[in-house]
Amino acid sequence: MSPLILVLVGKTKDKSMSNLFLTLHLVQQLLHRGHRVRVSFSCPDSTPLSEIEKHFFQLSGSENVLEVVDIDEGFVDLDYSFSGEVVTVYLVSWNSQSESLTTSSVEFDTKLVAPIKKVLDMCSKSLSVKKVILTSCIVTLTHEIDNSKTYTEADWNTSSSASYNSYAHSKTTGEKFALNYASTEGCKFNLVVIVSGMMLGPHLATGSGSFSYRFLTKFLHSRRVYPNMSYCIADVRDVANSHVLAMENAELAGRFIVSHNALHLTDVLQIVHENFVDLQVPTYMLRDFVVRAATARDVSFRGQYLHRNVGKVLHINNSR
Repeated sequence: MSPLILVLVGKTKDKSMSNLFLTLHLVQQLLHRGHRVRVSFSCPDSTPLSEIEKHFFQLSGSENVLEVVDIDEGFVDLDYSFSGEVVTVYLVSWNSQSESLTTSSVEFDTKLVAPIKKVLDMCSKSLSVKKVILTSCIVTLTHEIDNSKTYTEADWNTSSSASYNSYAHSKTTGEKFALNYASTEGCKFNLVVIVSGMMLGPHLATGSGSFSYRFLTKFLHSRRVYPNMSYCIADVRDVANSHVLAMENAELAGRFIVSHNALHLTDVLQIVHENFVDLQVPTYMLRDFVVRAATARDVSFRGQYLHRNVGKVLHINNSR
């Protein structure tokens, strides 16, 4: 019998089930390689498990080798998830915060790392788990771009906090905690962290439409101009494949950037224009000083990010 792979998926803060995007591609690739897969999914509020599992059982190769179970928010009870000979654990989502909390930074971080610690403790207690693979993202490298620098796996976001860009802060804090945990003496498993660029690509959830299309439609809605910005983008299928390759290489450990080099928004819009003829794309790029002036008093994350990074390019080294 093939090894059992456990995929843990934390709860999203809304009903969009955005964490299905990568998870479905990952599970599909695991099934194609002949693995048995157990998906433990923390469902959004008022969403029954049946609404989640139907997407997984529509994947090819799911017969008799795929199990989807519901778990509680915060990963409190994982006994069944870890039952059997689980050899690899994927931690795709861990309830990262997208909105700033009113609690102190210490309380924020304590609440944040609790589900990660629970998972890693279970992995340590297991007699069979050999590899843990954690999904992270490019925001853990930096939030304020330095044009003169090329960012590598050795770089960390040091400017985000519980009160400013809490999503980036939560991702960074959780990833650091996991890496420190895995580096302690006596840890029985290897940890791999996939630092992904902004994921785009087809969605495998029937009836959901293309994630890329929905994202771009929202992004372009009612806009005739665009800022001088660049983005590190990753194809969701490449990100899923990197997760599988991390499992198949037993000795692999540490952080790995999985992303295309930064694409300027002009290039992104050209690709949109060529592939989505029904979308009217912006054609005029705003000057940097106009964007800075417009966002000078904007206290939102988006406004502050534009104000600090317009005209800059996140140079990354993705050769590792």
